[in-house]
Amino acid sequence: MEPAPVTVALQPSFEPGNTTRPARGWKPVALWLLAGALLLSGLGGRPVQRTQEARVLETARQMLGKPLDRWMVPRVNDRLRLRKPPIAYWAAAGAFVVGGVSEAVGRVPTALAGWLTVGGVYAAGTWLFSRRAGLLAAAALLSSYLFFWHARLAETDAWATVFVTFGTFAFWRAINPGPAAAEVHPTAPRAAVWFHLGAACVALASLSKGAPALFPMLFLIGLSLVRGRPKALWEFVRCGAPLTAVAPGLLWLWYASRHADLGQIGEEFSNNWRGQGHGSPFYLYLYLLPVAAVPWTGVMVVAVVEAVRRWRDPRLQGLFVWAASVLLPLFVTGNKQPHYLMMVMPCLMAFVGWAMDEMLTQTERQSAAEPSSPRPAGAVSAVFRVSVWACAVAAIGAPFAARKVRGAARPFDVAVAVGIVVAMAAVLWIGRRQSVARAVWAFAAAWAVALTVANAWWWPSVEPNDPRAVAAELRRVAGDGPYCSYGAVAYLPLCFALRQEVPAAFTLDELRQQVAEQPGVHVIVRRRVRDARALPEASFLREIEVRSGDAVFELYRPAGGAALRGGG
Repeated sequence: MEPAPVTVALQPSFEPGNTTRPARGWKPVALWLLAGALLLSGLGGRPVQRTQEARVLETARQMLGKPLDRWMVPRVNDRLRLRKPPIAYWAAAGAFVVGGVSEAVGRVPTALAGWLTVGGVYAAGTWLFSRRAGLLAAAALLSSYLFFWHARLAETDAWATVFVTFGTFAFWRAINPGPAAAEVHPTAPRAAVWFHLGAACVALASLSKGAPALFPMLFLIGLSLVRGRPKALWEFVRCGAPLTAVAPGLLWLWYASRHADLGQIGEEFSNNWRGQGHGSPFYLYLYLLPVAAVPWTGVMVVAVVEAVRRWRDPRLQGLFVWAASVLLPLFVTGNKQPHYLMMVMPCLMAFVGWAMDEMLTQTERQSAAEPSSPRPAGAVSAVFRVSVWACAVAAIGAPFAARKVRGAARPFDVAVAVGIVVAMAAVLWIGRRQSVARAVWAFAAAWAVALTVANAWWWPSVEPNDPRAVAAELRRVAGDGPYCSYGAVAYLPLCFALRQEVPAAFTLDELRQQVAEQPGVHVIVRRRVRDARALPEASFLREIEVRSGDAVFELYRPAGGAALRGGG
């Protein structure tokens, strides 16, 4: 059966889809609260392993008890940390003040930012299409791999995502107020309010990650041109919204410039453009996007293809402008990393919510016409069924993956695999015996729970890199230190696990100075397993060696003052 066409609005404003009965008011709120509970569950189960996360948490930890200038101009291990703006640091430090220093407490603010993003996608999907489309978009976002995994890490991406999402939505509302207006009136006071709300989100995005603040602005320009109303850009300027967008960032830069050299900020922008350390060709994201959308990859592809076919629908045009305003800059810049795609996931999951709502609407119409054979129709339903089967088959590989990474399989690995297979079988049974709609909700719920279990408990048992275990071994020998690192900047995940500032010595002369200032200092050397030892045995005594993943941590203490005065 051919998919039912979406009503196409030829005028600049549009009617949101009303293909489903509105859900009761309490249901979206209850589901949103449940989503928040899942995002907050087991936040402390996974150790801080990524340097990106440790930069935020350790910098925030070292703000505690410090004067205002250390909060406004972040430092870590007595080195400036201005390569990222301060919102993530402030949020984690504030959480530490309230709840104490721990992995779980430091991650709460970013999990809440992810939770707000889920609510924003629901609001956008409901406004554009229908209540059910908004709920499906939010459910797909919550249960998508990349979003769920990174929304639970204390990194800058979750903050950038929430502000880019709300800023884009606010600008869309400013340009196109919705069905209540026969024509768009950007001069109306309501439009000015939306412009200022969008500009405030731009300001917050600039203070959370910097460059992504451009994404809502690109959307504003792109949608104004696509809608054929460039005057909206003038109204944006005339109402004073640009000042709202730039003033907070400029105030922070002004304060920081009085207390530190801002060269790190320019270096970060230069690095993002040239891609030093993370440079890759643009087509890398064409591979990473399907991975990011798991388990909704197939539905996402079909939804985008179908949206292209219906490109005259202004709602879908707006979603394409949204996706382009994020993806095109990511394609152009040299620095490419998987977690940057967090900022386009809300838009892609809005496509998924629209497509799933269309599929369910067709199924309901078929069921009403042929009560004895309520079969789902369309490519989306076929891809959805294939996705359920694919997830069940892929789950069988969990014990084998754990064995490859860890070196041995454990009963918990088998339990995770069996749990996912049983859940997917239940989804198929629900779709056959009850309704496709219930199967879709069961699929989203099952994957949200599975991702929670995997993130909080299963993957930490598989991943061999465990800074908490290394820190425990170092403390067993050296107690609370003091510590310093030799040969490189201190490994920040270990610094956070130790709850210690660890200054770095890059040469033997600098190390001698550290020992002179702190005679009882313990020296941490991090090296690859295959590399030779870094410190001469004559000058330092090796106390302990701890292997974690593909790295070895060695702890040394000075052998004596005479040895240090010799050559190196």
